[in-house]
Amino acid sequence: MDHTRQALTAERLLRMRALRWDYFRGDIFDEHGWNALLILFIAEARGRSMTGAQVVTECGAPENVGSSWLLHLSAEQLIREDEGNVMLTDTTRAELSEYLTQVTHMFNDSPDPVAGQSTARA
Repeated sequence: MDHTRQALTAERLLRMRALRWDYFRGDIFDEHGWNALLILFIAEARGRSMTGAQVVTECGAPENVGSSWLLHLSAEQLIREDEGNVMLTDTTRAELSEYLTQVTHMFNDSPDPVAGQSTARA
């Protein structure tokens, strides 16, 4: 699967996650670290480079929170910085690629009919 299709899946995941805010309020949906990884994957798939400040802005995180997440992701060796740009490590990119491939297949596969139910219309 090419990175363009995986980036589309990542964008859909971000939109689905943002949609939750329309229905449920509270901090339980603040997952800025995960959003940062998805945002970086999309940017890289499109040939864009991003600074840490741009990632934080796109995550919708307050600057101090977003910066803390970037430091954490760096400490976990999920991202790295090069010449002022933040990017995924090769391992993270490969793992996200595989994850997004699996998610894409989950959304594209037709569900199996529930056992015991007829698929014919009455």
